[in-house]
Amino acid sequence: MPEQMTIVAIEDLLAVEPQELSNCLRTLQAWVLRTRRLVAHAEQQGVDPAMLVLEPFRWSPRETRAREATAAPVGLDTPVEDLGLRRAAVFEMRERNLVCPEDFALASEDELLAMKDVGQTSVEHLRRLLGEHGLGFRESDHPLHAALAQAEIAHKTPAAQRCVSDASSISQLGLRPATVTRCLERHIDTVGALRAMTLSELWGQFGKITLRELVLTLRGVGLELNEAPDQWALWKFGVLEPDALTRPHDEDVVRNLAPWVGMSVVKALERAGVATVGAARDVSTGLGRGDAMRVSGLGETGTSRLREFFGGGRAVHTQAKAAQTLLPWPR
Repeated sequence: MPEQMTIVAIEDLLAVEPQELSNCLRTLQAWVLRTRRLVAHAEQQGVDPAMLVLEPFRWSPRETRAREATAAPVGLDTPVEDLGLRRAAVFEMRERNLVCPEDFALASEDELLAMKDVGQTSVEHLRRLLGEHGLGFRESDHPLHAALAQAEIAHKTPAAQRCVSDASSISQLGLRPATVTRCLERHIDTVGALRAMTLSELWGQFGKITLRELVLTLRGVGLELNEAPDQWALWKFGVLEPDALTRPHDEDVVRNLAPWVGMSVVKALERAGVATVGAARDVSTGLGRGDAMRVSGLGETGTSRLREFFGGGRAVHTQAKAAQTLLPWPR
């Protein structure tokens, strides 16, 4: 039995071992309920559910066996003390008259997360328990909850179907809900507010993965930052890999060679007065095998990289990957 199965047909269910079938079906029920809620949110927002890119149902037998071995069967009247929650969380839930799973169906996710000792892990655990009995949390009227529901719909809608402008909420752009939360925490609540920031400002607010998501999601709907960064800056900040870049033209500034030859080579060329890619080509052509020091600081490795880039010797792709590590990560 594999660690994880993607179940899309009857044949997949038939492959589940008999002793695991009940666990598989309970997990499938929870997945169906989550998907129905997503479809309902889409319909409320006027989005055609047929346009959503829904995640397939995946099931992990190893995880369900471990859970079954460590947890007793849970009913709607099981005391909160027996739900596997932290003691401090149980005490606070008791104080609010949440004494069994049936009571949690009357509470919203926001109300639970507002409790001092209740975190996202506990909420996910309770959501799964409720899902096994066909229940879920009460819908929240908190603005953030509505924004995240909208973000989940937009994220699963193909980019070509998203109609956004600067006035659109950030939750309509198609970002992951977790990224939308980070944006709202930083008061970036519209697409226009995001576009008004520079690449450097976004780097100071977010990490590399989130920065890449922000820029590429904008591009996916045909938008750019107001100060559209050039491809050198996109590489420098980790948004684009060298494979995704367009090779520079002779009239471009020499720094555009950095993704392929490395920043140390570019700095050596700049110190020597080489300002353009075309001038760097001339330097590469004029360097003999023993003349690596003609450009101070270039060295044999730098000379080799220049030759490979302009001469098309070995795959530039491989050298570009290595050269990227020479640039100190921007701060």
